[in-house]
Amino acid sequence: MSKDLSKLKEQYEALGREIKALETFEPGWYLCWNGDIEYRSMYKRIGYLTHPDTSFSHIQRLTPELLAPLFDKPKTRYNWPEIIKKYPSAQWASTDEDGRIDAWKECPKIEEVSGGWVIGKQSGYYVTISPRNSTDWHQVSDWRDSLEKRPDWI
Repeated sequence: MSKDLSKLKEQYEALGREIKALETFEPGWYLCWNGDIEYRSMYKRIGYLTHPDTSFSHIQRLTPELLAPLFDKPKTRYNWPEIIKKYPSAQWASTDEDGRIDAWKECPKIEEVSGGWVIGKQSGYYVTISPRNSTDWHQVSDWRDSLEKRPDWI
């Protein structure tokens, strides 16, 4: 008898979850999957739902953040999310001949004499991203090709 009651209680709770989902559900694009939430990248279905799909154990509204891992971002030389976190106004990044990485507000130009990048006649605004300890720097042969504009996807 207790087995039947326990089964009935499970059905009752499942029905309660379905009713609650119907009350708060908004039509839109959703990711639907079964199993653990950690495996949502192995989705079963992406679709436009007008009501909750009870054949899946998980339903999550699609957002740009949820879709971002599905799209490859262009390869960049620098870790832009980290740069922007520390220096939000940075628009350019470059590497000098000695391996020092700098972030710039304005587009710098090459200065052959110093083997580095500058803005106008003087260094202008920039911040060094790589460690200031010169023993951590190393010669970089492709430093002239190192200038990179902040990607649009940041």
